[in-house]
Amino acid sequence: MKQLNHNASVLFKFDNKLIKLNITKNIRNASKTLENMYENLKDSDPLKLYLKNNCLHLLTLSGSIGIFATNQPIITGYDNYFIKSNDKKNHPNIFNGKSGVYLIECIETGFQYIGSAVCLNTRFKSHLVNSIRPSRGGNSALYLAVRELGWERFTWKPILITNNYIITFLQQNPGLDLGIESLSILRSFTQFEARLYEQAFLTHYLPKLNSGFTVLFPFVNLQKSNLPQLDSSIPLTVKGPNREILLVYPSKNRAAISLGIPNTTLARYINLENYSVFSPVLNMNVFLVDPSLPLSQDSPIYCHSELPLISDVDLWQFEKGKLFALKKRCMEFLILLVMLHWVFRKIWQ
Repeated sequence: MKQLNHNASVLFKFDNKLIKLNITKNIRNASKTLENMYENLKDSDPLKLYLKNNCLHLLTLSGSIGIFATNQPIITGYDNYFIKSNDKKNHPNIFNGKSGVYLIECIETGFQYIGSAVCLNTRFKSHLVNSIRPSRGGNSALYLAVRELGWERFTWKPILITNNYIITFLQQNPGLDLGIESLSILRSFTQFEARLYEQAFLTHYLPKLNSGFTVLFPFVNLQKSNLPQLDSSIPLTVKGPNREILLVYPSKNRAAISLGIPNTTLARYINLENYSVFSPVLNMNVFLVDPSLPLSQDSPIYCHSELPLISDVDLWQFEKGKLFALKKRCMEFLILLVMLHWVFRKIWQ
């Protein structure tokens, strides 16, 4: 297979305009990682045939790929969503399960931020959360601007939609027992394609709200030995929004790990006919079915604690890794110790 050479470049073409993608060291290393993932699959594995027919072009970047490119502020075929507005037209949830590159623009300054995502809607929601949590979002140029002006002064829209290989593989292979390793491979190819475009746009436009212009590929550090060990249990069927069978797992544990759903949450939604649960790995809501049990019309059951609620306390002001307690009477002091210990474990685990 032809390798991507460091310092080489590829021209992406759209509307007679060219934009150059420099093959960075990160892109070259990511390409090599993806090739190893592909080569290590058995020839009889349906995933290997799918990758061969749909994804290997990404490792050579042969031919031209169309994207929007001008010397002016980026123009796309998608309309703006005015963040935090009451008008939900063009809201990112329209693009749930869609991969691609997106643009955030400040209405007052015209400054722009370019990013990419396996799921555009999930990434948009994470921006909203990270912008108010310095421990997660940091002091990036985008979040500093948001804290000063508010999200109301920004718009969001896709630049382009790229392939989501997770979704298309599941559509072509319904009911296949697809483990966490195979899902990780599909996610890696999906992320690689979106971030190639992101790198091209960053290099070409140098948007002022981006704190850096070199794209990283997290899957390069994923090792097979780091994947969780799975045990045996009752089989579980995963169905899509239209009740079509997507996956069949030999155990509930395997389903929880592969879908990215905590075990307790997964157990809560099994066989609930009218309630689905969101899988961050598949980037969609799914129904969970244990074929050995009947379906139920019930709603999810949540356990409620009798411990008192903590109020008027900003947990984010406390230093990470330390245990804190409020000054209360002896019994309340002990209860708060237990509650704070549990809360901080959840926050930083």
